[in-house]
Amino acid sequence: MSTFAANTNEMQVRSMNLQATIERVRAEVNSLTSSLQDLQGTWQGAAAGNFQSVVADWRTTQARVEESLSSIGTALNRASVQYDEAEAANASLFTY
Repeated sequence: MSTFAANTNEMQVRSMNLQATIERVRAEVNSLTSSLQDLQGTWQGAAAGNFQSVVADWRTTQARVEESLSSIGTALNRASVQYDEAEAANASLFTY
C-alpha cells in the first residue's frame, strides 16, 4: 500500500515562481545575446570566428536549459492538478 501527501497549493506557487524566473532569465539572456552580437559586429579574424562558435554553442545550451525548466514547471502544475482531482474524486466516493 502506498501513502502520499502533497501540498498542491505550494506546488502551484512553485510552478508559477519557476515560470517567472524563466522569464527573467530569458530577458537577461536576450540582453546578453544582443551585447555579444554587437561585439561580434566589431571583431574580425580567427578568434572572432571561434568566439561566434562558442556563443552559438552557449545559445543552444541555454535553450535546452530553458526548455528543461519549463518542463519542470509544467510537470509541477500538472501534478498539482492531478492530485487535486484525485482527492476530489476520492472524497466524492464518501458522500451521500
